[in-house]
Amino acid sequence: MQAPPVTVDKPIMRTIQNYTIFTGSSRAIESADVVARVAGTLESVNFEPSSEVKAGDVLFTIEDTKYRSLRDGAKAALQSAEADLLRAKAELVRVEKASKSKAVSEMDVDRSKADRDMAEAAVLSAKAQLAEAELNLSYTQVVAPIDGVVNRNQVDAGNLVGQDGPTLLTRVN
Repeated sequence: MQAPPVTVDKPIMRTIQNYTIFTGSSRAIESADVVARVAGTLESVNFEPSSEVKAGDVLFTIEDTKYRSLRDGAKAALQSAEADLLRAKAELVRVEKASKSKAVSEMDVDRSKADRDMAEAAVLSAKAQLAEAELNLSYTQVVAPIDGVVNRNQVDAGNLVGQDGPTLLTRVN
């Protein structure tokens, strides 16, 4: 057998650049899922995929008819509770005056105080219900939670969202 051919060259001196190869992945500094927090029909998608958005920009609109009605009902309930409180306070003043002249019993005074206290509690409850109704109404405008680039929409207009819990609509990075 013949020996295999061998190439020979003169050595060269030069500077070698040191480098290292690493495997990895990149990810956004901040990332936030955008979800529907109330149930309803998605009326509009207000962005283009991969566009830049600012925190507070309206990305989606959910039908708000139901939530406006609930808010208006809560306002009416608050007004009713406040009127009942005024009546209860006026009644207590009259009963306390009558009590001084022994025209009514102490039980009537206690009942009037209890009525006033219940009316005050009803006002607090109605205020809480109004605050919740206004909060739910505000959730019909789905906004960007952070500045960044918005991904594509996961749900198209016309679909029901938020029915069985929060529905992922998109993500902002």
